[in-house]
Amino acid sequence: MIKKSVENVRISSNLAKNTKREITKTEPIVSSASKPLITWLTSAVTCIIVLMMSGLGFSNTENYPQWILPKEAKMRLGKGAIRNIQFSPDGTQLAVGSSMGVWIYDVQTGNEISLLPSMLGEVTYSPDGRFIAACGEDPLSSLGGTSLEKGVVLWHIAKRSEIPVNETLPAASIIRFSNDNKTLIFLSMSRDTIYRVDVETGETTTTKMDERPGRIHLEKYALTEDKIAIGSDNGKIQLWDTNTGTR
Repeated sequence: MIKKSVENVRISSNLAKNTKREITKTEPIVSSASKPLITWLTSAVTCIIVLMMSGLGFSNTENYPQWILPKEAKMRLGKGAIRNIQFSPDGTQLAVGSSMGVWIYDVQTGNEISLLPSMLGEVTYSPDGRFIAACGEDPLSSLGGTSLEKGVVLWHIAKRSEIPVNETLPAASIIRFSNDNKTLIFLSMSRDTIYRVDVETGETTTTKMDERPGRIHLEKYALTEDKIAIGSDNGKIQLWDTNTGTR
């Protein structure tokens, strides 16, 4: 399978031959406990993903330099550094977050489906795969709020269009969709507000979280539709109600 994928990549014949030869020579690594590891497979798959992102390309890459260009720009060079990767719920698409946006790939063919240029940060699909959202980011502060903060963005995948919301959204610390696909839920990067966005209407509601001690920029989170688990750097985990903002 890996050899076949390499053959489909349009790179120099020598590089393709060398890559296939190295993959053929590679053997699974065995640990001291005699349990085979999959390091060789992980490395090979990573190599293919890097080739996808580098623009060395699968069969549909020749057009991507002209996709969704800023005004007055002539073409795009490269696809940006890979930041995160997420499969669609049905496994047919791969969303690759980069420094220039999110690329959507067809898993079977390796072809680009679309580029979502305004999306930065970790990405998540809705359970039905119709929508995708990105957390946004702030390169200057782990709590957001600076002039470079880029907020949460929500896209309709089939329509290839951003869903407008009724207010400017901040960047998020953690994000997810509701199980019925109707609501996008996230904790702001400032860690003090829960946002809910109706994916059909763009209507937004917020719930302020009660103050809590500790270094909130070091917290870890798990989010459901109505609860958020917060792990602090002192080793304690607390459950909060996201509808009331209380423990």
